[in-house]
Amino acid sequence: MMRGIFAVAKPVGITSAKVTNIIKAVLVKEALTTDPDAGKRRGSSKIKVGHGGTLDKGASGVLVIAVGEDCKRLSAFLGSDKYYECVGKLGEATDTLDMDGEVVQETAWKHVSASGLSEALRTKFTGKISQTPPVYSALKHKGKRSSDLARKGIVFTPAEREVTVYSARLMEFQPPYFTISVHCSSGTYIRSIVHDLGQSVGSAAHVSKLCRTKQGPFDLSQALSESEWTYSKICRLIEKNNDRF
Repeated sequence: MMRGIFAVAKPVGITSAKVTNIIKAVLVKEALTTDPDAGKRRGSSKIKVGHGGTLDKGASGVLVIAVGEDCKRLSAFLGSDKYYECVGKLGEATDTLDMDGEVVQETAWKHVSASGLSEALRTKFTGKISQTPPVYSALKHKGKRSSDLARKGIVFTPAEREVTVYSARLMEFQPPYFTISVHCSSGTYIRSIVHDLGQSVGSAAHVSKLCRTKQGPFDLSQALSESEWTYSKICRLIEKNNDRF
């Protein structure tokens, strides 16, 4: 039975779960093609596929995928450091803290400077910080998925959590848009950082674009693009990674 770990580049517009379903369909189809009787044998075509850390539907970037028995190793990637590049927009806060939500606040932003953003990132968003996760998230609140509760109109405040931001720097400033790069611990919400950053400079902000550029040992240069999600390329990459891990 196939097993292994590799990374794909998730495109914007599909969920992480959808990606795993697509990969699984590719692998199952090949299994049935090479062995037409596989589907008749119990469990023979049930290939297990999982991912090592959810990326929001509106985000893109590195998504670690495991196949077969190596799904047991995904916990190591769930807890690994992550790197992001993010474009934020000043002057607007949304209920989801990103571009997919409804605008719930509009504020002035022309007073914000590149130096002000850089200073805030350095002094307030680097090191161990406390942040409140978005209400629209996969986290559980009293046993229920937070995003499900939020969509039902149930008002609640997620518990604050401590995370570590190893580095956060301003890469570009074209107001009202700004681009930051962040290296952080597992469990860090970039949406919350951008939201809080906007408030810290006397404005509001939400994520306009988000890309995970690295997770654990995998970066975008080692990730299969959507057009490369084929059986042969998946197998080739798994074989290559088996020599690394």
